[in-house]
Amino acid sequence: MIFSLDKKSGKKCFMIGARGLGIIWGDDQRYWRWIAEPNSRFDQVAQLMYVWWFHIIGSIETKMLSTKTTYAAYLVFRFRNYKSGFHRPAESRVAVESHGHREWPTVILDPRGREPRSMRERGDGWLEIEMGEFYNENGDDGTLDCGLKETDNYTIKRGLVVEGIELRPKETQRNPRQETRERRGKGMWDFSLLGNDVISRIIFLTATTPRDACRVASVSTFFRSIADSDEVWRQFLPPDHRDGVVLPQISRKKSLYFHLCDRNMSGKKCFMIGARELAIDQRYWTWIAEPNSRFGEVAQLLCVDWFHIVGRIETKMLSTETRYAAYLVFRFGEYRGGFDGPAESSVSVESHGHREWSTMILDPREGERRSMRERGDGWLEIKMGEFYNENGDDGTLECSLKEVVNKTRKCGLVVEGIELRPTY
Repeated sequence: MIFSLDKKSGKKCFMIGARGLGIIWGDDQRYWRWIAEPNSRFDQVAQLMYVWWFHIIGSIETKMLSTKTTYAAYLVFRFRNYKSGFHRPAESRVAVESHGHREWPTVILDPRGREPRSMRERGDGWLEIEMGEFYNENGDDGTLDCGLKETDNYTIKRGLVVEGIELRPKETQRNPRQETRERRGKGMWDFSLLGNDVISRIIFLTATTPRDACRVASVSTFFRSIADSDEVWRQFLPPDHRDGVVLPQISRKKSLYFHLCDRNMSGKKCFMIGARELAIDQRYWTWIAEPNSRFGEVAQLLCVDWFHIVGRIETKMLSTETRYAAYLVFRFGEYRGGFDGPAESSVSVESHGHREWSTMILDPREGERRSMRERGDGWLEIKMGEFYNENGDDGTLECSLKEVVNKTRKCGLVVEGIELRPTY
């Protein structure tokens, strides 16, 4: 732990190094590794290798901090070039153990596109993001815990480097207890006097979209604890979100919503048909486990002269008045061949009869146009076609990919499934 004084106020600052943090699996080199960084104040920092979820905790005794001071806790970190999985909300907490009630606001370490960026560059080669704040009255509250976790969204996370957690006084000091007394003395209404169920009902009636709920959550930490509740976020999930769909075991509805949205921020339904549910000739495929797949097994093509893959889904399961695109999610094994020629794809309703076939190349040669793209989860995807779902009463939608003309030897294709998601 490093001690310093704030230049402006002269109050105490502390930096808890990565070695002083409680990191789940921190001693298992499969998940975290301890490395030396030339621009760090510590001999070692923690580098995340490959996990589905993480939990980091830093603790300090409040008697060590300056009294009558509002502190903020910051995670000090940076990313490797191959970072992934940190565009989803993580939960942070800064609270005293003995106080019992713990609020878990959310932060995003690596926001996408135009999403608001909470982290900032420190000027020493590292980034920082505020985890929360705490008012230290007399320094007799006991142990202050500063935690950051992401345990609900099962996406692969890697490339995070943690230097530590820093606590320093806020530039604008406030005494929450004194503010409450002053509001009451002026006859101002204190929302915290209302029961959580009443405030939850108010927010439920006013926050009609996920964006509204996030805006309400930014008002205060008290409002955030209500705006993030299951009662508010349950209304944003489709009423039939459990029909015929296997969902991950995610308890909080807000986390479930963002997990289901993933890259789709429209709130419309997306489906991934796993390889086991596809129609393929199993004589020429083998089933293997992949650590970076959402399914227990994926399909690996053996050596064949031709192949045909078909995925089917009922249109009533899709969002209505929505244009969907179907994508083959795949990768290649160490040894591959035969996919540099055109394959045919089709996305159409079985009952419509006429079917249009377009062509694509899964593994184009050097200099040729590449239709596939990297997904960021270790897999590639290529668009098979589009379909407009009017009322959901068209019957069975069939997504097909085949190469039955060019009798060249094909091997090394690994298929995770076919994904359907709204186009933009």
